[in-house]
Amino acid sequence: MLKKKIAVALLGALMFSPAVLPPNYFSPASVAYAETKTAEDWYNEGRELYRAKNYSESVERYKQALKLDPNNAIFWYYLSCSYFEMKNYDNALDSIKKSIELAPKDPDVWNRAGRIYRGMKNYNEAAYHFKKAIEINPNYDIAYNNLGDIYFALQQYDDAIEYYQKATALDPKPAIYWFNLGRSYDRLENYNKAIENYKKSLNRDSNYGSAWNNLGVAYSNIGESSKALESLQRAIEILPNSATTWYNLGCVCEELENYEDAVSAYKKAVELNPNNAEYQESLEEALAKLK
Repeated sequence: MLKKKIAVALLGALMFSPAVLPPNYFSPASVAYAETKTAEDWYNEGRELYRAKNYSESVERYKQALKLDPNNAIFWYYLSCSYFEMKNYDNALDSIKKSIELAPKDPDVWNRAGRIYRGMKNYNEAAYHFKKAIEINPNYDIAYNNLGDIYFALQQYDDAIEYYQKATALDPKPAIYWFNLGRSYDRLENYNKAIENYKKSLNRDSNYGSAWNNLGVAYSNIGESSKALESLQRAIEILPNSATTWYNLGCVCEELENYEDAVSAYKKAVELNPNNAEYQESLEEALAKLK
């Protein structure tokens, strides 16, 4: 195994499909209709705009809904969601606090508050709110997973594993729960357990590129370079623009003394991230070995 550090992906990406709005959706002709809209109409427009990732416009629709129905916890909840996506955490927090005030027994509002505090890197408050969500609903697997994320961020990996395991016990289907377990075992250098959980993640989502990447790194760390190569090649198919994955592939090719392929992989990593000194240094070392 090479001594150089191979990077491990931490989080998977979420994909959203944009909604298509009619061409005259916001035309002047709609102004007269706006005067007769109900709070629910404004809310539904906000939801559609949110799904289209037009967060600033969705905020305006939710505000209009709240003018007509200021005590609607759902409206405040989704207003906080839009602010959160805009990384406007202060307004997101103010909105979710109003939702909590109106619906204190709804675990979703506490979970959302935890996510906002996590975005603000206020991990103690995040943990408190996730625990509150679990107190209300002991079977809330998402909150257990989110709480695991907090302990992971605090580098308390044993505690993270405990909560991730609770999430998988409640709902074994989400691939990300098993992925999170794998990355926690990775940090504890328990690579066999990491491999076991990355495989479970991939059994649920075979196109989970970060899981293939991390599986490859874990195999490399126990000296199984051929399996590492196969996993990283699969990761590249899914994440062709990931500089980290190309770099990891280069490292494994070096382990296998395949310097030509290592050079090709490092070149791609440098192309994708030209400011990374480690990538450039690894490329130069591999080039030297070809001479």
